[in-house]
Amino acid sequence: IADSEGEYVELINLKGEPINLLGLQLSKAGSSTKTVSSAVVLEDGAYFVFARTDDTENGGIGADWPQCPSLTNSADTITLSYDGTEIDALTYTTAFGFGDGIAAELRDPSLDNGVAESWCAAVGVSPSGDKGSPGEPNSCL
Repeated sequence: IADSEGEYVELINLKGEPINLLGLQLSKAGSSTKTVSSAVVLEDGAYFVFARTDDTENGGIGADWPQCPSLTNSADTITLSYDGTEIDALTYTTAFGFGDGIAAELRDPSLDNGVAESWCAAVGVSPSGDKGSPGEPNSCL
C-alpha cells in the first residue's frame, strides 16, 4: 500500500471499563487534528484504529475511524487528547522506524512509549500485505 494510504495509529483501552471516544483527538505536532465526532464505545481491552484512509483505499486494515494525520516518516510528535487535556504524546525519530510497509509496535503497554527500545518491527502481515497487526495484539510481542 502506498505510504500515504496505509498509515494508521492504534489505541487499546486499558482503563478497566468501557469508554466513549466522542471528542477524542489525535494530532500531529499540534496540528492536523482529527476528532472522533460521534459516540463510539470502546470496550475494555479493545483496540481502536485511526487510519489515514478508509478500508477501500488502505488495503482493508480495519479502520475504526478513517481519519488520521499524515505521519512524517523521519520524526514527529503524535498527541492524544480529550477535552483539551493531553492523555499521551509520542515523539518519534528514525530510531523508531522499521522501513516502508512495516509498522512500529509497542512491545508492551507498560513500557515508556517515548523510548525507541520499547518498540519493535511488526512481523504480522496485514490484509494489505504490509507488516502490522491493526486492531489485534501487536505481532512482535
